[in-house]
Amino acid sequence: MYDVINNNYQRLSDDIYAISYIIPRGDSLYLVAVPRGGYCVLNLFIYDKVNGALENISSDPNFTIQKAYYDPRTDQLLVSGYDFIEDSKRRDEQSEENHTPCKNDIYLVEDGKFTYLFSTSEHEMGKIVMHNDEVIYSINEIENPYQTDLTNYAGFSYNLFNKTHSLAKLPSFASDLSMRKIVYHSGDNFYYIGSNERCVAKLVYVSLKTNKEKVIYEIGLGLQSTISSVHMVSYDHQ
Repeated sequence: MYDVINNNYQRLSDDIYAISYIIPRGDSLYLVAVPRGGYCVLNLFIYDKVNGALENISSDPNFTIQKAYYDPRTDQLLVSGYDFIEDSKRRDEQSEENHTPCKNDIYLVEDGKFTYLFSTSEHEMGKIVMHNDEVIYSINEIENPYQTDLTNYAGFSYNLFNKTHSLAKLPSFASDLSMRKIVYHSGDNFYYIGSNERCVAKLVYVSLKTNKEKVIYEIGLGLQSTISSVHMVSYDHQ
């Protein structure tokens, strides 16, 4: 960990490696990482910044976490992943050309406890975000994604209150864009990268209150696959 104020480094632990998520949480950190001595399964850890204690809180050591989203307003962590053992078994039994991903399981983590929410179909999963009682996620609908570099992400939402899914194609309700990547979410603002049939990529803002969208920037032809994330510093849509 690097302290930008005091300009020095601090070694967190020798017990984990391959950290994929570092999520600040008051006097602690959520860390998604591989435990040292284990195989390549990304578990969830809590690191106490006060006493330096590290605790693995994963309820299933074989569940490897691929996506995570933290809402500091509610102190809720949303994670998705799959069974590493099942995925390894599939890879052994199937050819690379015909390999299909495992189903994705989504959990809500509160006070260090995992609560199962739902599972998705056997497709590659994009990012997940949470807005009030809605979990918004994207699925790559391309069959056998390992055969091609093409992606076709469709947006879905899951209501935590009534436990129902809806195919929203969210948030492109009335546009020619297909959602490819969720890139940023803050409060009632939602941002994604979409592309049309001509593969022109656009960065789009969506109001989750009104379900209205606005193209912020046209990125260009065929560039969407090179963009991994966008960080919004300040933008006034009112």
